[in-house]
Amino acid sequence: MSATPPCWYAYNVSVDNSFNGCTGGQILVKRTEYTSAPYLAVQLCSSTRYKLFLGSNLGTTFMNIGDGNGSGQDHCELMGGSEASATVAGDYMNSPSASGYYRNSPGAAFSFGPIGHYNTIFYFNSYIECGMSIPGTNSVV
Repeated sequence: MSATPPCWYAYNVSVDNSFNGCTGGQILVKRTEYTSAPYLAVQLCSSTRYKLFLGSNLGTTFMNIGDGNGSGQDHCELMGGSEASATVAGDYMNSPSASGYYRNSPGAAFSFGPIGHYNTIFYFNSYIECGMSIPGTNSVV
């Protein structure tokens, strides 16, 4: 995969299903621009509703993404979308204790560690909508 390919890859990766509103949906993967979390996996509920996961490499389990300042709307930038067009499940107050990626603000690097409502300030949702269709006009390889 190149640094930031214009396409999605249909790739059989493992995801953390501890709080996944899109279990069983197709999984697509692409590179991110974050060295701390170089791969994004998207599990589709539909073409416009999905669950986002980050991974350090294609052979590891892709993990949930927590947000320390908001409800995760800024994670749409990983998809090429914007925070303004985001709709989240709104169930982040129920996010379980887990390990995963997190950050406090848009554009900030991701860290890895404890996330979830019950033990941290880094909550996560069961799905997100970013106002865009996946794969959209991009190819799936």
